[in-house]
Amino acid sequence: MSTSNGRSDRSGRTDRLYGEVPTPALLIDLDRLEANLRRMQERADRAGVKLRPHAKTHKSVAVARRQLALGAAGLTVAKVSEAVALVPSGVRDLFVCTPVVDEDKLRQLARLVAEGVRVRVAVDHPLHIERLVAVFGDKVPFEAMIEVDTGQHRAGLAPDAAVAFAKWVLHQRPQVRVAGLFTHEGHVYGGATVEEMRRLAEAAQRAMLEAGRALAAHTGHPLELSIGCTPALLVTDILPGITEIRPGVYAYFDRSQALVRGEWDACAATVLATVMTVRDGERLVLDAGAKALGSDPVNTGLPGRHPGYGVLKDHPACIVARVSDEHGVVTPWTADLAVGDRVEVIPNHICPVVNLYDRAYAVQGGRVVGELDIAARGCSR
Repeated sequence: MSTSNGRSDRSGRTDRLYGEVPTPALLIDLDRLEANLRRMQERADRAGVKLRPHAKTHKSVAVARRQLALGAAGLTVAKVSEAVALVPSGVRDLFVCTPVVDEDKLRQLARLVAEGVRVRVAVDHPLHIERLVAVFGDKVPFEAMIEVDTGQHRAGLAPDAAVAFAKWVLHQRPQVRVAGLFTHEGHVYGGATVEEMRRLAEAAQRAMLEAGRALAAHTGHPLELSIGCTPALLVTDILPGITEIRPGVYAYFDRSQALVRGEWDACAATVLATVMTVRDGERLVLDAGAKALGSDPVNTGLPGRHPGYGVLKDHPACIVARVSDEHGVVTPWTADLAVGDRVEVIPNHICPVVNLYDRAYAVQGGRVVGELDIAARGCSR
């Protein structure tokens, strides 16, 4: 993976971990990242499905380029600005997975199509279709993916309603091409056991397959059936008939993912922080607070208490129990750490954490080897 050059000297002292890097800083372990990318691509290849990774996790041209080189069919993005920012990766097939209703944004996407990029857009409401027709008339340049609510109860239509909506589009607005159905089975995070997570994930896939069969009976040909959720893919197989997967967090992992199967070694992204002060026997205070670690709780329904906002990588009993803007309070106190020491924190939810940084430091074998772009940082429009 190509990164910009950075200093690779290191003090060698444990209290000056990556001493040339100002803290707080986002670190990406390139070896762990590569292993994660390869594992998911190989999983998709074995199942005979397309991998369209969700780039909102890494927001990086370099990482996207590597995903594509390994065999990804394209990228999923959350927003139009994210799509535009990641085009330099060489991606030629994009799926914008949140509905776009603003005319200026639709025209931005149309310009990408004119440049040779295939674009699919998410829809789940008749007004989304009407907006496409109002802006583009009979020459809508995008394919539509209809969102199915398989249990998260966020966006999307119930499976039967999604099929009925697809039929309406096919008959009443034929200028809008329906590419298929997609879901985000994010409710899998809420499973109280791994077995319950598996049951929820399989039920979501079966709902998609049933809807897909009903729609194919109407169209005479199968359409795209796309699922997307890293923890769901950690706990269950990809059922025959699913054609595409869209995980995102798999690239970097985080505390919420690692708790599912204990895969702490898969955590490629950490936040480097410095111990600012110590209260012996009570707590440590880091220079990384909510503006460096985010403020999301652990996203899991698994049993046990998982408080705090991150865990210290080399001190797994120590958690960031409290955060304010610039302070992270670590408990329990450990005599192994003193003022000035540096630690790596595994955040609860890596996606919003990445969005807090202008760049990441690429590390390999305990050394800084360069910088990694976060080209789509702040691309929330």
